[in-house]
Amino acid sequence: MRCLFRQFLSKQTDASLNSYYRALGNELVTDASIRQALALRALSIVPEALRQEPILLSVDDTTIAKWGKHFDGVGILYDHAKRGLLAHALSYPNLNVICNARRDTAMFELPDSAAGHRGRPPKYGRRLKLDEIPVVPESSSYKMDGYLVSHRLVKTRIFGDRAVHAYVTLSKNGSRRLFFSTVNPMALHMSITWQESKTLRDTSSKLMTFYPIKLYKLRWGIETNYYEQKMFWELGSYKVRTKTAIEHLLNLTNAGHALMKILPYEDKHLRAYQDKSPQELRHALSQQIHKEVFFATLVSKAQSSINSSTLLKALQALAWGDEQAA
Repeated sequence: MRCLFRQFLSKQTDASLNSYYRALGNELVTDASIRQALALRALSIVPEALRQEPILLSVDDTTIAKWGKHFDGVGILYDHAKRGLLAHALSYPNLNVICNARRDTAMFELPDSAAGHRGRPPKYGRRLKLDEIPVVPESSSYKMDGYLVSHRLVKTRIFGDRAVHAYVTLSKNGSRRLFFSTVNPMALHMSITWQESKTLRDTSSKLMTFYPIKLYKLRWGIETNYYEQKMFWELGSYKVRTKTAIEHLLNLTNAGHALMKILPYEDKHLRAYQDKSPQELRHALSQQIHKEVFFATLVSKAQSSINSSTLLKALQALAWGDEQAA
């Protein structure tokens, strides 16, 4: 918001920066239409040849420092599981989840057949501990980026009645991490594997079992997005306190950052920026906007004013804009 105000809004209106911050806190204003339009634009740039392939969505949280206690939600610790994120995602029949989980997440073996036994069939089998899942080369583990990965089909409470694929990774220093996947590895489109390595075309069913954990690696791109937004888009310098205003500001920042990534694929004149950072495209667009505003102001003032100080101010604004556009 500060960047947008400094480079464009302050040149067009007399409203102060605080007035825009107050507008963000207006509960009658919603950014749902912006988010929906952004999602549709992102889907529109998917090549025709990949329209039938699965779409990978990264979901993660990040920490932004906020000093003091005079803002909404200061005493609330956000918990994905309690908020029902998994339940909401799994309510869609065409949506699957690959996620990292806590080490102490309750896991159970698949229940034994209840044939020959009275009563309701068991929902869960024996409870498993993370250390009970062997992750050694002799146990048919898979090696990926220096980590040993083991796989097992389990049940958990957070995924309800469905059986999920559990993956346990073991690092060189002996630390373990737990991942869950609702994806059936054998149902994955083979073209996804081609995108990473053509040698995986003829991969065995054993190696395909571990492919969901390879897809999880793609989520690292969201960490890069968070870094760029904090460092170059002033995400960590927000000056609002209410929950509504904070959400609006975060969504506005995400929308601007995403558009800088989408535009090079939509506009042929911007294709040179497809492999460049969003900051470079923002800088180029900011410079062009400053120049167009300058020439429009120059023509307007030259026709209506004989005072040279007005033209000098326009020139100073252009020079200042070239320095600040970044």
